[in-house]
Amino acid sequence: MDTSRVAMLLLGAGSLALTGITRSRRSAGKWGGTEGQERFVIVGLPCLGVVLMLGGLLAVLPAAVRGPGAVVAVLLCFVSIGWGVFYLPLPRWAVPGHLRARRTRRLATGEP
Repeated sequence: MDTSRVAMLLLGAGSLALTGITRSRRSAGKWGGTEGQERFVIVGLPCLGVVLMLGGLLAVLPAAVRGPGAVVAVLLCFVSIGWGVFYLPLPRWAVPGHLRARRTRRLATGEP
């Protein structure tokens, strides 16, 4: 495995770790301010982490798994684009419980 693959794995693991940290109740006040920040934490960061991990692992995976792994990576990119860039409505189950009340209140008042 070359250096670029290892870097992708480390960046993916870091993104997934940051996802866990930012979705925790303790950091809710820091990452729940705007719609863009919430979408990045809820959709963008986890998708980016998984895509980076899959990209780093594709070289060492068996040939039978490479095709489906690449399909999953592409589908996650489409999910990230759809919910992140085009602002499709986020499903209720995807929003952490401690952000739901703030998000509902913000959407009711029309804040960005």
